[in-house]
Amino acid sequence: MKIIDIKDPSLFQALVRKIYIAEYGKNYQVVDDSGGDNGLDGYDRENKDLHAIFCPIKPETSDYKRKYKSDLEKANELKTRFGYEIKRFIFITPTPLREPLQRDLRNIALEKGFDDGLNISAEYLETLMRKHNYLIDEFPMLSYPQVSDELKKITTEINKITQKLHSEDVERENIDNKDIVKSKDPINLFQGSDKKKIKLLKKSLYDDEEIGFESVTEYYSTTTDIPSKLEAMSVLAIYYFKRNDVNNAEAILREAANISSQYKLSAEEAYFHAHTANILSFEASRLDLIGVHKSKMKQSLGVAFESKEEQQRSIEKVKELEEQSTIEMRKALIISSKAQNLEAFYEVMLQFAWTNAYHAYPFVTINHQEEINRSLRGIRAAFERLISISPILGQFQLSQTFLAYSYILGYLNKNSEAIQKAKISLNIAKKENIEILVNDANKQLSDLKKSDE
Repeated sequence: MKIIDIKDPSLFQALVRKIYIAEYGKNYQVVDDSGGDNGLDGYDRENKDLHAIFCPIKPETSDYKRKYKSDLEKANELKTRFGYEIKRFIFITPTPLREPLQRDLRNIALEKGFDDGLNISAEYLETLMRKHNYLIDEFPMLSYPQVSDELKKITTEINKITQKLHSEDVERENIDNKDIVKSKDPINLFQGSDKKKIKLLKKSLYDDEEIGFESVTEYYSTTTDIPSKLEAMSVLAIYYFKRNDVNNAEAILREAANISSQYKLSAEEAYFHAHTANILSFEASRLDLIGVHKSKMKQSLGVAFESKEEQQRSIEKVKELEEQSTIEMRKALIISSKAQNLEAFYEVMLQFAWTNAYHAYPFVTINHQEEINRSLRGIRAAFERLISISPILGQFQLSQTFLAYSYILGYLNKNSEAIQKAKISLNIAKKENIEILVNDANKQLSDLKKSDE
């Protein structure tokens, strides 16, 4: 996404303000607009420019003229009633206004006694952002050459680590490579957390859901131990997700990502952004699937179950969720690369594979092969990388990776491939005596064979 593509008013306002603060420093005035800003989005004391920031959600149908006329009235009041010295009124939008609107804006500003009225948009903002390029790190959802370079660095760094390992070898279960770490433990991102307490909290959720939920919530809300707080929040987010409570799961994951960022825990921050991407993709898939079923029922019964307007809103919601998921995944990739943490990168890649699977599933139900194959390419690319790095992280991860691959292939009705991956997972788990994964792989094989019957 580039600046011109932004349709989130809060994001656009935050970006514009950051850019102008970087440009003018203390001379740039911003206000807390939670109670109404009286038309003052930003004020450059040095040049006497008043900024009105406007980011419509639907630019193609937005009434720009009504907006800038209203803002010009407010600007005039700031000048005449509150004593602001304003020379130029600047209307800032992601997309540039058409020439007739820019001319009208200028004429009205002149009539109000301003020296000029002009429209500034993405092209100018991008010039300033390149000048203050450290801002790019604060807005990783935006696509710039620097972001592409960062993503290339991810591949370079991971390839350096894994250049001696090849996925073909792992597929043949060649797990005696000297580079493999002989570990039977799962990945642990929350270093220093109270593992015994977290284990008890998890158990309490299974033993008594209501009491367990209260215990986990109280613990994460009150503990001052940050790793323990974050791991408890992860437990709670998974609990919400399993109950299909996407809103609460998303909220707690975003909160956890912010806390991780505050304490400079980059690996955990990447983990939470990746899981946010996952649940947003899942919700988009669920809504898309509902739309598919309604369409099928209409075809078979000849009855429409929603109006065209409702259908369009559903389509727009799915698109919005998928865009948000992409933003979160991009954040996760960039942060995990900067952290140079292989465990974090593993988790991000795993969630990337699942987001592709969720995207593909509605298309499986209507046998849309082009979209299915596109998602499968992303899934296979993710697992090629995961299979390469798993042996470095340990035997648990190697077996778990093939099992996850099997789950996703089975989810997309690719049962023969799914069985193959589950068998590889089982063989590795048996060889290393990893009982939990032996049980999981056996159950997966049993489920896959039943679905084929």
